[in-house]
Amino acid sequence: MTMTEIERARRLLRYDAWANLETIHSMHGVAGSTLSDQVQQTAAIPPQKLVSHIIGAEWNWLARVLRESPRMAIWPEITQSDLERSATEVQTAWRVYLDAHPASELNRVVTYTNSKGAEFHNTVADIITHLAVHSEHHRGQIAQTVRGLGGLPAATDFIQYARKVDV
Repeated sequence: MTMTEIERARRLLRYDAWANLETIHSMHGVAGSTLSDQVQQTAAIPPQKLVSHIIGAEWNWLARVLRESPRMAIWPEITQSDLERSATEVQTAWRVYLDAHPASELNRVVTYTNSKGAEFHNTVADIITHLAVHSEHHRGQIAQTVRGLGGLPAATDFIQYARKVDV
């Protein structure tokens, strides 16, 4: 199957949305309680905080692409009960953005300032790739914590998505 670059970007965002939701769902019911109850003193960075960071970073990257002020901090405080809704909202916003632009938008260079004040230039395509890779890194950290507490981490590798969801 041959895919255009815009189709590949949309697929990557669908994968990211799916994997983030799978991760959020895996954070419930470890050893008879919610994961958030157990990790307060065992995890270097609690999974809820990591998922919140994934969501905050995805909003910040979209703000950079749209040349807007960020909707939330990069390390926001999102309650456990709001994680799923927040993750869905940011992914919907990314889909709306992509659907409103031609494929050539992926080649547009975005100039932005990072959290340390340094200026950078990257294409929209690079930023979308970064979203998925950044999320995957933190989902791996969450999976390690879930497993360490006796839970079953979500299987969120891209190939799992390709096999189960995007067939």
